Amino acid sequence: MKILNLLTALLFISINTNAQWTTNTDVNTEVVSYEGENQDIKSVSLDSGRTAIVFWKALESAVNYELRLQIMDADGNKELGVDGSLISNTIPMSTFVNYWSLIVDEYYNMYIGVTGTDGAIGFAFKLSKQGVHLWPSDGVNLGSGYSVTILPLSDGNTIVSWMSETTYTSYIQKFDINGDAVWSENLLTDPNGYTVPAALFELSNGDVVSIYHQRGTGVNSTLFSQRYTEDGSYVWSEPTQVSTTTTAYNYIYSPAQNLDTLYFGYIGKTGVRFDSFIQRINPDGSLPWGSDGLDFDINQTDFEMDTRIAIEGDSDYLWAVCTYKNTTQTESGEYVQKINMIEGARMLTENAKQLYAIGTDYTHSGELFVYDDNPIFALEKGANDGVSPTLIDVVQLTNDGDFAWVEESKPIATNANTNKGQAQLNELFNGQAVVIFVENKGTGENSKIYAQNLIDEVTSINNIGDNKIDNIKYTNPVIESLTIHSDKEILSVSITDISGRVIIKEQNIHNKDFRLSTNAWENGLYIVTVNSTESFKIIKK
Repeated sequence: MKILNLLTALLFISINTNAQWTTNTDVNTEVVSYEGENQDIKSVSLDSGRTAIVFWKALESAVNYELRLQIMDADGNKELGVDGSLISNTIPMSTFVNYWSLIVDEYYNMYIGVTGTDGAIGFAFKLSKQGVHLWPSDGVNLGSGYSVTILPLSDGNTIVSWMSETTYTSYIQKFDINGDAVWSENLLTDPNGYTVPAALFELSNGDVVSIYHQRGTGVNSTLFSQRYTEDGSYVWSEPTQVSTTTTAYNYIYSPAQNLDTLYFGYIGKTGVRFDSFIQRINPDGSLPWGSDGLDFDINQTDFEMDTRIAIEGDSDYLWAVCTYKNTTQTESGEYVQKINMIEGARMLTENAKQLYAIGTDYTHSGELFVYDDNPIFALEKGANDGVSPTLIDVVQLTNDGDFAWVEESKPIATNANTNKGQAQLNELFNGQAVVIFVENKGTGENSKIYAQNLIDEVTSINNIGDNKIDNIKYTNPVIESLTIHSDKEILSVSITDISGRVIIKEQNIHNKDFRLSTNAWENGLYIVTVNSTESFKIIKK
């Protein structure tokens, strides 16, 4: 989304000064001391490499829950005490299992949308990057409200959308910096039919676009979209139907934005199977990719169950990862697709690229990010059924969808005897990735929230682009691998050490990207020559 993408551009201008929080990935770093039977968490990156984690804490009476916040600094220290700080203990809760949301604006203010499960009351909170309430401390009470969806606007106001349990339709309201309603009345998302919010976007002129579900029977739905002016008027005479394929309104889908063009990754039912689509919505409401959008792949056999999409800045490419299952939905695997958004074309074959075969039970977890055309995501290795042992890794891909690291993935949580879940990779900062997750390490009856940072291994993501000569970009320093990208075709690469001894000479490459493992190199200075004409120095650490 527009505001979240503002953070991405900051990541390539930093020099890595972070340290490993702990090298023991069996132990990891505790986020809070609280243990809970069914932990439910959300996390997001803040400024200066800080990470915010919002979670529910059950009270001893078991009739209510506290909504709490913890902030970890860039060095892995808890900023808000052993159990974080209280956001609210007045939300009427009989259980914390419900749809809720967390987002930040360009100033790193945090917005949280929740539904009280005892009475289905919707609440919206706004907190500063230090965790101080900027709206009423008990939150803005939306009345009957499920699926509370929030969009911070560039002018400091905020759009909130929610579904009323009493009318079964959804509303939109604009709130000012104090949390007061701007429009005299809540605006119906769509005056026709029962609707549920799915995503919100801000356009360059201040208009807002909502993607929402038109409800059918049960949880079945179809996707629609409408555009609204700053004063809450409808722009399109009729809503745009985003999908003819049946979706489910209680499922979380994946939005992305490129200037004023919107993209939405979703799954739908096609016959007896689930299929994955990426829909494009132009500012005028037209759908250049057809009534359902672009199919993730044209294979009509496997079940495509969960899709996450990401766009880097104003790139021409959209990346997507999707979890595949067999027809009985008992085994899982992971695929990746790259889409040319100008042409609406699949670039990794019509059937996408397999990362992990169905049956490995290796699948993405949380959001997908892209840096310098390199996708990165958290990987859950295991069935994640709440019982079986699982592991958590991080995966980085090249701009061709291949594994960027020789070992394919880097370990995050490696205790081989425990179940882990809800792994959430946050935006990178200063060469550091942070993953938040839940795990029962066997020290107590319940799970805790943990974090693990990953540094140096993701150097290529942050440093490529900082180091340039003419049309060539390269990693420097190098830790485990050297990556070179050129706007022109790379024909040959030779590398010499400081004494002039040639240690590598590769010819007939004929590619714009070149990657080489440096694990066996001794630390020191090396000279790289590309196409016998361009030379530069790198340091192996």
